[in-house]
Amino acid sequence: MPELERIHERPAPNDESLAKREEKSLFEREEREKRHLHFAFIGAIWLAISLLGAMAITLVCNWILPDSCHWLKDSETENLRLVLGSALGGGVLTKLIERKLKGK
Repeated sequence: MPELERIHERPAPNDESLAKREEKSLFEREEREKRHLHFAFIGAIWLAISLLGAMAITLVCNWILPDSCHWLKDSETENLRLVLGSALGGGVLTKLIERKLKGK
């Protein structure tokens, strides 16, 4: 039976192995947090793109349907145009600044 006792015995952890295990655990926790924030950011971007797409579809449908089918008031279509124009202008401006900073 001494063989069985030896199997169940574990060597006492030393300070170096505890420090390595703690460092690895801390690194894994930080990586999980980074992944979580990354996926939340990607989700927020897709949500914003989807909302802008829905606004664009709504505005285009309101423009192409006959006058009897219009469900948006002039002030509402103006607000949609402002939001979509701001998004488009912001995207173009961001790309221009990005190109200038890269030197192209």
